[in-house]
Amino acid sequence: STSTGAPNKFTYQSVVRDTSGQLVTNQPVGMRLSLQRGPLMTNLYTETHQLTTNSNGLLTCIIGSGQSTLGMMDTIDWSGGMVYVKTEIDMTGGSNYSLVSTRELLSVPYALYSLNSGSNTPGPVGPMGPQGPDGNDGAVGPQGPAGNDGAVGPQGPQGIQGPSGVSFPTGGTSGQALYNCNGVPTWGPCPNQPTMPTVTTNPVTLLPGNSASTGGNVTSDGGSPVTHRGVVYDTTSNPSLSSDYTVDGSGTGSFVSTLNNIAPTTTYYTRAYATNSVGTAYGSVVSFSTTLSLPTVSLGQNHAGGIVFYIDQTGQHGLVCHSIDVGSAPWGLLGTDVLGTQTNIGSGSINTGIITLFGVNYPSIAAFVCDTLQVNGYSDWFLPSRDELHLVYNNIHFWGLGSFQNTWYWSSSQWNINEAWSINFNDGYVGSHPHQWVGGLQKNLTNRIIAVRAF
Repeated sequence: STSTGAPNKFTYQSVVRDTSGQLVTNQPVGMRLSLQRGPLMTNLYTETHQLTTNSNGLLTCIIGSGQSTLGMMDTIDWSGGMVYVKTEIDMTGGSNYSLVSTRELLSVPYALYSLNSGSNTPGPVGPMGPQGPDGNDGAVGPQGPAGNDGAVGPQGPQGIQGPSGVSFPTGGTSGQALYNCNGVPTWGPCPNQPTMPTVTTNPVTLLPGNSASTGGNVTSDGGSPVTHRGVVYDTTSNPSLSSDYTVDGSGTGSFVSTLNNIAPTTTYYTRAYATNSVGTAYGSVVSFSTTLSLPTVSLGQNHAGGIVFYIDQTGQHGLVCHSIDVGSAPWGLLGTDVLGTQTNIGSGSINTGIITLFGVNYPSIAAFVCDTLQVNGYSDWFLPSRDELHLVYNNIHFWGLGSFQNTWYWSSSQWNINEAWSINFNDGYVGSHPHQWVGGLQKNLTNRIIAVRAF
């Protein structure tokens, strides 16, 4: 244990969003926090919390005050640096955690570092500097009695010894940084050691529905793998990871980012970022201004990676389908009761998540085909619900749009443990009973698949 001093705790906050990017407000959640040492991401300490988000989706807790499941805060050596906070959350308030983020503590809590460093052995004494100048002679003493000279005053104290000098390397250019390379001052980055990644920012395109499209390109990982990349955006001129941000994969190369919930008639600033074991690098800042009336969309329009087949009451949000079907597969296993799927508009994404959870041992199914699809710059495709699939037929296929076949297509809505809803794109019939909203086809049959996504 440590001696009396600062407590081994510090504050942690995080904003919680669901899979569609919406804030999770006033809701109990389970959270597991782990402190890890990079670059191997070795677990130093793990604790769990039961928390409730506030009206802004914000969680606040004290790291060091949760239920410890691994290690002790007292034993962490903060002087080693490269400590990351790994955040995992269960949206239902349980302990089935999912990874949310892993972020480096860019500045080790000062008091905790001081507790460690105070117990270290002092380094060797540096070489003695040159002797300082002698002090001035003391003043002459007062005159003695008549006939006798006054005594000479004492000599002043010797000067204080000056500190030893610091030796800098020769060379270097104007503006070049000086690095400590294994204790040796060196101009420029240390040889054979990783540096910050290099990233550029893409131009911004306004999209319907209070959103915009941008992205970036990681041109160099700096000699260390890029673990996170995306864009940051804010109404201030130098956005960072403390602002709103996206996470768009890892590694080098180009990526696409979507900025959601931007306000009309507002100027925003955005820039791409990339994070490796050294830290987070940013691209150049790009500014853009939203208009008073953001663009609207119409049925049948090519937009957001597909064809618009449904628009909500705002005129700016809705659903698109991929312009061609994405293959064929069974719905699932006979006798497997997939609880919780619904048929209404807006339930397809949730249905797909439920089906993939139940179907982990049966990967070649329609929901998995959509859930793992990456096309036209988007990876959030899902299998439509019954009512969503019916709108694809009515608003797209019936009017000769898209490239779909006149055959059966699966929805993500279960009918019973052996059947699921499907629609015949030859005539729009639903299930196995013509002109009736009842019944379905057996789950193990192979039908065609349409992928859709929300915008």
